Amino acid sequence: MTYQIYPAGYVPHNKLPPSLLPGGTRFAVSLDSSSAVRMIRHDAWDRVDENRLNPSQRAIELYRLALLAYTADTRIPRRLAFNRWERDIAIHVPVADTGPWLAVRDGLVDLLSFLTGDHWQIEFFRSTVSRPARNVRKWKRGTSPTTDAVALFSGGLDSLIGASEQLAHGTSPLLVGHCDSPGTSAVQSRVFEALKKQYPTTGSLLQFWVTPPHLFEGEKEGTTRGRSFLFFALGTLVASGLGREARLVVPENGFIAVNAPLTSTRLGPLSTRTVHPYTVTRYRELLRALGLPVSLETPYAFMTKGEMLEGAADQAFLRGSANISMSCAHPTAGRWKKLSPFKHCGRCVPCIIRRASLHRVGWDKSADYITNLLTVGSHTASLEDARAFLTAIERRHTMAPAVAVLRAGPIPQAAGRVEDYASIYARGLDEVEGFLRGRKTRHL
Repeated sequence: MTYQIYPAGYVPHNKLPPSLLPGGTRFAVSLDSSSAVRMIRHDAWDRVDENRLNPSQRAIELYRLALLAYTADTRIPRRLAFNRWERDIAIHVPVADTGPWLAVRDGLVDLLSFLTGDHWQIEFFRSTVSRPARNVRKWKRGTSPTTDAVALFSGGLDSLIGASEQLAHGTSPLLVGHCDSPGTSAVQSRVFEALKKQYPTTGSLLQFWVTPPHLFEGEKEGTTRGRSFLFFALGTLVASGLGREARLVVPENGFIAVNAPLTSTRLGPLSTRTVHPYTVTRYRELLRALGLPVSLETPYAFMTKGEMLEGAADQAFLRGSANISMSCAHPTAGRWKKLSPFKHCGRCVPCIIRRASLHRVGWDKSADYITNLLTVGSHTASLEDARAFLTAIERRHTMAPAVAVLRAGPIPQAAGRVEDYASIYARGLDEVEGFLRGRKTRHL
C-alpha cells in the first residue's frame, strides 16, 4: 500500500492537489499554520525572523519537502510495510515553478531511498503560497548576521569540536540545531553556553523544533533514518537567507559517516547513512541543480573522532567541555535506573567511538557512562555493539577495508577515492581496538 502525504491549504478550498495518485491511504497535513487537519508543529519562521534572514523561495520549498518527508518517515510505522521495513511513500510538494523540481526529482528519490531504505515517490504541483507573514516585532529586535558560514550543531562531540575549531580560527558561524525533545534542546544550549563563555565572538544558535502530527492513532516510527535530510534542509534555509554565497559545514567524523557494517547482520536496518559520502554527494548535486548559493562542506570526512580531538586548536577548552556534549544513541536510557537525564549509555556504537576517541587523547572518564565496557562482565545483556566491534576488528585480516566500506553503499567519484575511505575505516577500528585493550579480558 502507498501512503500519500500532501499539504493542506495550498489548493483552493475543498480541492485536492492535482498530483494525487489513485488509491493508497492519504493524509493531509498543515505545514505553516494552525489548521483543522493535522499540523506539523515547527518554529522555523520565528527563528528566521529573529535573525533577519531572507531565505529564497526555492530554499523554502526544499524545507517544505523535507518537512513532508520527515513526517512520513517518523509517523508511518515500518510494521505496516509488506516486509515490515520497506514502506511505499508518496509526498506531494507545493512549488512556484515545477520545472526545476521535476529536473531533480530522480535524484531526490534516490537520495531519500538511500537514506531510509523505502520506496519514495515525489510529486510536485504548482502553488505560489509564500511563507507566513513576517513577525515584525521579532525582526526589529533581531540583528542581521555578517557571517557567510552556517554549521549544523547537534550538541554532540563532533559538533562541539567543529564549532570550537571555526571560532578558534576567527570564524563565527551561525549554529543550526534540530530539536525533537526538551533533553536535546538542553544539551545543545549547554554546549552553546560553554562556547560563548570561551569565545566572545560566538554567533547565534538557531534551534529548530519540528514535531510532526500522528498519522496513526498513538503510533510513530522510531528509526528516523531521514532526519539528516531535514537537518540539511534547515541548514540550507538559514544559509540561503544570509544574502550571500554561504558555506554549510557538517562537522562529522569520517569513521561514523562511512558507517561500514561491522557484521553481516548489520547490512540493512542497523547501517544508517545520515552523512555517508553518497548522501553528501547527492545533496551537493541537488544544491547546484536548484541554483542555491550554498556549498556543503565536510571538513572531517577523512578523520576519526580521535584525530579530530588530537588536531584541534583549543585543546584545553575541549578537554574541559567534552563531557557536556552528548553523542549517545540512547540518551534517555538512564531514566530506568533513576540516573540523571541524558547520560551516555556507554554501550552503543556512538558511545564506543566516543570513548575510543577520548581514550586516544587521554581524556576518557568511565564515570560519564552508565555502562563501563572496560569492567562490565561478559554476561551483561545488550553488549551487541561491543561484540560487533570485536568481530569487525578480528575480520580485518580476512576482509579488505575497501570491501567493508563498499558494503555500506557506493562511493561516488566526486566524493573521493575508495582507498581513502578504507583508510579512515581501518584507522577508526584501530582507535576502538586501542580503547578495548583496556579490558582485563577481551571476551565480551
